[in-house]
Amino acid sequence: YNARERSFPELSTADWKKVLDTTWSLGIPHVVFTGGEPTLRDDLPELVAHAESNGQITGLNTNGRRLSDLNYVQELVTAGLDHVQITVESSNAEIHNNMVNARAFEQTIAGVKNALTSPLFAMTNTTMLRNNV
Repeated sequence: YNARERSFPELSTADWKKVLDTTWSLGIPHVVFTGGEPTLRDDLPELVAHAESNGQITGLNTNGRRLSDLNYVQELVTAGLDHVQITVESSNAEIHNNMVNARAFEQTIAGVKNALTSPLFAMTNTTMLRNNV
């Protein structure tokens, strides 16, 4: 989404909690964790739980691959995550994999299925492209 060079450091867990607290104090009731890929952060469930303890609604925009682990989905549910949006670029595995530059289709669809079996409100996200056919 943003093609600029990533030369800046990641925020620590404590710094992200300060960001969440600041957004809450400003009256922002809903936060969505996105990236990059937010599930690459091991502290994501902790950050979700922190936002939820503030009273915030929490969402996640993800490629869904880590959600193929049902235990991880349960960890997010236990932390209080409210909704998840998973990027599915195509129902065709080859097209999806080409668009995400990884052999990810099976993991992504497994993540969608796991999200649907959980209490999370689940939705998908698809990039709209011009049809050149």
